[in-house]
Amino acid sequence: MGRGEESIPDEEWERFLREAQAGTEGAPEEPSARARMVAARLREEADRPEPFGSMSTKGRGM
Repeated sequence: MGRGEESIPDEEWERFLREAQAGTEGAPEEPSARARMVAARLREEADRPEPFGSMSTKGRGM
């Protein structure tokens, strides 16, 4: 540390580390890269029209 700077007391530093490790309650969790890729693929598939004459059972009462 430079001159004139105070160091953080050990107790305060330990409290900070405990709280940081425990995480912040209520904070949103970022989805994983895999979850983002799957979500993007599903959005793309939903945007594509179904090909004419496909074997889908949508709207056929099956």
